[in-house]
Amino acid sequence: MSGEAVFSRQSSTAGFRTKVPVEHLDYDYIEKCKDVKYLEKILRILRSGEEGIYPHLIKFCESHLEKLNPNSRALRKENPVATEASFSKDEWNQIVDDLRSVFLLQTSLPKQTRNSSKRVVPRDYQEWDNITASACTLKCIIPSVDAIINTLSHQEKLLLANREKDKGNEAFRANDYEEAVAYYSRSLSIFPTVNAYNNRAQAEIRLEHWHNAMTDCLQVLELEPRNKKALLRRATVYYHMGKFQMASEDLRTVLQEEPNNPAAMQLLSKIEKKMSDCPPEQQSRGKKILIEEVEEDLCYSKEEQEEQRGETETSHNYQYL
Repeated sequence: MSGEAVFSRQSSTAGFRTKVPVEHLDYDYIEKCKDVKYLEKILRILRSGEEGIYPHLIKFCESHLEKLNPNSRALRKENPVATEASFSKDEWNQIVDDLRSVFLLQTSLPKQTRNSSKRVVPRDYQEWDNITASACTLKCIIPSVDAIINTLSHQEKLLLANREKDKGNEAFRANDYEEAVAYYSRSLSIFPTVNAYNNRAQAEIRLEHWHNAMTDCLQVLELEPRNKKALLRRATVYYHMGKFQMASEDLRTVLQEEPNNPAAMQLLSKIEKKMSDCPPEQQSRGKKILIEEVEEDLCYSKEEQEEQRGETETSHNYQYL
């Protein structure tokens, strides 16, 4: 029987073997093997030294496994926990800053009552792989999140909050709205800004979390009663909740400031059509305005792109009341 045939028969049952045959610890077999799980088992046997020490064969197996699955857990290297003495002052300060971010990411959402159906986790798992210290060790280094935040200057808080907001913008552009909400929430927990509230409201709208989106819009409008983005988003929420009169009032406020706003014009057109089908007593008492028809997807795409680039408003910073 040829080597290819032997490999085919053996690899078909490889996943069910409890022991790796010695003849499989061979360059030729490893090179032909395509079963990632079985290669990981071979690699564990080689590393254990049960059948002898073969450093070159180990490297060969690792290289072949990496070609098949670069993210294989068997390829991860365990590093000893580093201490402050292991780094320069600048390196240690950078590590502390990163650890602050990690703790803020982990603790910013636990008590929130937002109606998310999934547990939100950071998108970049490599960020967690780079942290080799245990949770206990980290807690020894950084005793509490509140204490850390209190040590930061106004500018440091703003920089950290903006960094989380930028991550939220990236997640939003990737259509990962659950994650965008998580990052915006982290930003707000560090240093609340109108921009972050507005952005989170938009992500909540995409998730159809109307009450959450409304709460964020109200937060903005409490400080900036004529904030156009918040008015547009609140109007969108009102529309989906069937409160057409209230939605139209917000949209007309926007159009007073920006008469050619395409998103406001498009939504108001929809609302007026809805209201025209309602009984007379439920219709708007105001005079209808002539509205230029604009393709819906184009209008909202332009608004969303403007939102993601962050070019349409100046950051307004404030603390929670």
